[in-house]
Amino acid sequence: MALPGTTILETRRAKIARASVPILALLTALIALSMLILWLTATPVRQHQWPHVFLMKSNTALSLLVLALCLFALWTERPVFKIAAAVCACLVIVFVAAVLTEYVVPIDFGIDQWIATDHTVDRWPGRTSVGMAVALLMMGTAYVLLLSSRDSLLAQAVLLAALFIPITTLGGYLYRAPDLAPLYRASVASWQSIACTLFLCVGGFCLRPGAGLLRILLSESGGGTVARRLLAAAIIMPSTVGASILYAERIGLVDNAVGFAALITSSALFFAGAVWIVSAMMLRAESAKAQADSTRASAERLVQVGEQRLRIALEAARLGTWEYLVESEELITSAQCKAIYGLAPAHPFSYSDFLAAISSDQRERVQASALQALSASSDYKEQYEVKWPDGTLHWVLAYGRPLIDERGNPRMVGVSLDVTESVQFREALELADRRKDEFLATLAHELRNPLAPIRQAVTVARSDAVSTAQRSWGLNVIDRQASHMAVLLDDLLDISRITRGQLTLQKDWIDIGSVVDAAMETAQPAINAKAQSVRLNVPRDSAAVFLDPVRTAQMLSNLLINAAKYSAPGTEISVNVANEGDSLEFSVRDQGIGIAADMLTRIFEMFTQIELDRARSGGGLGIGLALVRGLAVLHGGTVTAHSEGLGKGSEFLISLPRTTRSAIPTPSVSAPIPTSRRRVLAADDNIDALETMKLLLELDGHEVVIAFDGEAALALAEQTTPEVMLLDLGMPGLSGFELAARVRERPWGNRITLIAITGWGQAEDRKRSLSAGFDHHLTKPIDFEALRVLLSQPS
Repeated sequence: MALPGTTILETRRAKIARASVPILALLTALIALSMLILWLTATPVRQHQWPHVFLMKSNTALSLLVLALCLFALWTERPVFKIAAAVCACLVIVFVAAVLTEYVVPIDFGIDQWIATDHTVDRWPGRTSVGMAVALLMMGTAYVLLLSSRDSLLAQAVLLAALFIPITTLGGYLYRAPDLAPLYRASVASWQSIACTLFLCVGGFCLRPGAGLLRILLSESGGGTVARRLLAAAIIMPSTVGASILYAERIGLVDNAVGFAALITSSALFFAGAVWIVSAMMLRAESAKAQADSTRASAERLVQVGEQRLRIALEAARLGTWEYLVESEELITSAQCKAIYGLAPAHPFSYSDFLAAISSDQRERVQASALQALSASSDYKEQYEVKWPDGTLHWVLAYGRPLIDERGNPRMVGVSLDVTESVQFREALELADRRKDEFLATLAHELRNPLAPIRQAVTVARSDAVSTAQRSWGLNVIDRQASHMAVLLDDLLDISRITRGQLTLQKDWIDIGSVVDAAMETAQPAINAKAQSVRLNVPRDSAAVFLDPVRTAQMLSNLLINAAKYSAPGTEISVNVANEGDSLEFSVRDQGIGIAADMLTRIFEMFTQIELDRARSGGGLGIGLALVRGLAVLHGGTVTAHSEGLGKGSEFLISLPRTTRSAIPTPSVSAPIPTSRRRVLAADDNIDALETMKLLLELDGHEVVIAFDGEAALALAEQTTPEVMLLDLGMPGLSGFELAARVRERPWGNRITLIAITGWGQAEDRKRSLSAGFDHHLTKPIDFEALRVLLSQPS
C-alpha cells in the first residue's frame, strides 16, 4: 500500500524492496540448511580436511535457519505467522543468551554437542563465537520489535548495530586481521555467517520500507538522491583504499609513512569528490525548483483560463453554482443561480430565502434529502418547484456534493438548472400519450359499433323466413354502416396527410350555396337522429368563390355533426354564411353543453374531447375539430371557438380568404362511357373480399378468375392472358409490387391494365404503385362505381 505523500516511483521502489524479503530469507535458509546437513553427515577426517568450511558451527547454522523462518513469517503479516515469528525470535534469544553465559561464567551447558560433534582444532571448538552470538541476539531482538509497526525505527537501529559485527569481521578477512589479536579472536565469524547476517539484516530493513533509513534511500528527495549515490562509494572506496595500502606495505612496496600519507590523500580526495557531487546535485535541485516554479506559473495561468471557460460553459448551459456552509447555514450563490430563482444578481439570497421559495409541499422533502446526503457523504440530487417573486412557478433541478474544508467543516457545493421547459414538455408528452391511449380505445369502440348491425343484418339476410323488404333493409344497414366505417378511415387518413403536409387542395370556382347543401346532406342523419332543426342564413346573391368544394363542405359538415352531438334533442342549430371584407365566414352556433374557457384553444388539438357529458356526444375519435383546423389552415384561413361557459352553447367560426368572380361557367356533362365485357384476374389473400369482388364483377358481365397469392396469380395470368388484373399489394410470398414488375417483364404484360387494390392510400403509396408498373391505385374499401369506370376504359 502506498504511503501518503509518496510518488509513483517511490511506491514502486518500496514494493521491490519488500518483494526481496522472501528471497533473502530463502538464501539464508539454504546456506544454513546446507551447513546443518554437512555437519550431520561429515566424518572427523572430512572436518580436518575442510576447516574453513566447518568454521560456521552447527549451532550457528540452526539459529540462522530459525531467524530466516522468523523473517519470512514477519513478511506474510498473517496473525498465525506473527505468533510463529515471535516464538522463533525468542528461541534464538534464549540460545545466544546461554552461549554468552558460557563465555562469561565457567559453565558448560554442552550446547555444542546437541546437534553434531566438532572434531576441528580451531580456537573455539563447537561454540558460536562471541561476536556472532551478539549479532544473533541483536537480530532476534530487532525481529521482536518489528512485530509492532510503532517500533520500526528502533528495530532498524538495532539491525544497523548488528551489521557492525559482520562488516568488522569482513574487514578482518580483507586486512588479514589474525595478526591483530585479540579483537579478531573475540569477533571472528565464518564467511557463511557473514553472508547470512547481511541477508537477515537487509531483509529486516526491507520489511518496513516506509520508515527509517530505507525510506530516505527510496525517496525522490534531494537527500535520498545523495544517499543513493554516495552510500556505496562511502563504504567501498575507503575499504578498498585501506586494503590496497595495507597489502602494499605487506609486500614491501611502500613503508608505513607513505601508506599513511596515501590513506590521508585518498580520504581527502574522496571527501572533495563528495562535496563536488553534493554541490552539483544542489545546483540541479535549484534548477529543478526554478523549472517547477515556471511550471507552477503556467499551471496557474491554465487554471485561470479553465475557470473562465468553466464560467462561459455554465452561462451557456444556464447552470447556476452554489455553496452551502453547514455550520453557519450560509448560502453562496452565483448571479445565474439567483436568476433561476427570479432574482437580480445584486439581490440578497440566503438559505432561508431558498427554503421559502420552494413549494410548501416539497420543502420538507428537499431538506431531508440534503441532510441525508451530508450525513452519508453521498451526492445530492433533487427536483422541486419554486415560486418567483412575480408569482410564476418554475421547476429547478439541483445537484450537490458534500465536501470537508481544510478546517474540517462540512459544506456542500453544487449547480442548479431551470428545467421548467423540460418538465412542461414531459407533461405534454404524458398528456399526448394519455390522449393516444384514449384515442385508440375510442377508435376500437367506433370500429366495433358498425360491426354489430352489420353482423345482425347478415343474419337476417341469411334467414329463410326473411321477406324481400327485410332483406333489402338488411342490405341498406350493411351499406350504411360500411359507409360510416369508410368515413372514419377517411378522416384518419386526412388528418395524417395534413400533419405530414401531404394533403393537396383541389380548388375550383364554386357557389357557396352548393357547399352548404353538401354539408347539410352529410350531417342530416346526425341532426335527424335527435329531431333537431337547422336555421340557415346563406346569401342567395353571393358570388362564386375559389375553394376546394369537397374540403370546405367537409369542414362545415364536421362542425354541424359536432353541434348535433353535443346538443340536446329538439334544439336548434344556426348556420350563418357572410362576406366580411376579404374573408368568407361560416358560423355554426348550437345550444349544447358549451365549452370551458381553458378548452377554447385546446379543443382543436388532436384526440381532444370535452370530458364533461362525453356520453351525450354519441362517440367520436376526437379528430373532427383538428381536421377542421388543418383544412382551414391549408386554405389560408382560421377557425375559432366561442362560448360563454359550460351549459351555454358554443359557436365555431371558419374564416377563409375570399376570391370571387362575376359568373360561374356551366360545367360540361360528359356522356356515360358504355361498359364492355372484360377478362379480369383478381388476386387477394383475403378470401371473402376476393370472392365478393368476383361476384360483383360477374354480375356486371365480366369474365373473372381469381388467385389467393402472387405465385398463383402469375401462373394463372400466363394461362389466361387477362385484359385487367386487380392485385392486392400486401399478399404473402410474391407481393403485388413484385407481381406487377414480373407481369411487365412478360411479352404480353404491357397490354394488361394493372389496378392496385390496397388499404394503403397515402401519396407515397400511390407513387410506389405507379413506379412498380400499376396503371391505377384504388384504396379499400373501393368505390365500385370508380372501378366500373376504370373497367370501361380500353386497355
